[in-house]
Amino acid sequence: MSYKANARSYNMSSAALMPRFPPLSGLSRQSVTASSNGAGPTGRRILSIGARRRIAAAQRARWAKVRAQKKGTVAASPKKQRVMSLDARRRIAAAQRARWAKVRSQKKAA
Repeated sequence: MSYKANARSYNMSSAALMPRFPPLSGLSRQSVTASSNGAGPTGRRILSIGARRRIAAAQRARWAKVRAQKKGTVAASPKKQRVMSLDARRRIAAAQRARWAKVRSQKKAA
């Protein structure tokens, strides 16, 4: 067999090979990676390197946009903490002391 004859035989399409090798007819890339009836391995799509790079670049751009928005909003609107006046804190503390005094007096009475 010459080199050209070998090259032609190797370049035969899979459609031409399937009738010659019936046991191989079920071993296509699609049947291995995804099951038609839902049972068995679901597989993953096969993406080219270029497609993966485009997806990664798009994701990096999305995260950069999120980070840029965060930087702008954090400096622009810090939430102010509410401050309670000294007089209000003293009234709350006095009321709490009165509640505990009442609890203690009821405990002694019982």
